[in-house]
Amino acid sequence: MIYLTLLLTAIFLILSAIHIYWALGGEAGKVAAIPVKDNGQRSFSPSKTGTLAVAVALFCFAVLLFCIGVQSVTVLRPLGWLLALVLFLRAIGDFKLVGFFKRPSASVFAKNDSRFYSPLCLFLAAGVLYISF
Repeated sequence: MIYLTLLLTAIFLILSAIHIYWALGGEAGKVAAIPVKDNGQRSFSPSKTGTLAVAVALFCFAVLLFCIGVQSVTVLRPLGWLLALVLFLRAIGDFKLVGFFKRPSASVFAKNDSRFYSPLCLFLAAGVLYISF
């Protein structure tokens, strides 16, 4: 279990670092990370503050997992269950733009979401749930 904890912690730290890169003005990969509506327009334009907030949240998730899985802080387990639920719901999606059950789309985001993002969320959800029990 320690190796799974460290792997998931590392994934959250990497995702946090990517969001910090974007918040500081980095452009690589940004287009592929934002859902696109049917008319080809981005569904939203993330602000630097919002992107940084996501980075902080991802960092907190890494710390949470580390505390639950390595430090065995059992009082935090319900937060792990909640995080697993949120990640599972993200994998399922909104039935429109994100998740396994989104509408078909040829956008770069939609292709990456089907290949990488949603499966990663499902993997993270399962791993977080396993660590939290």
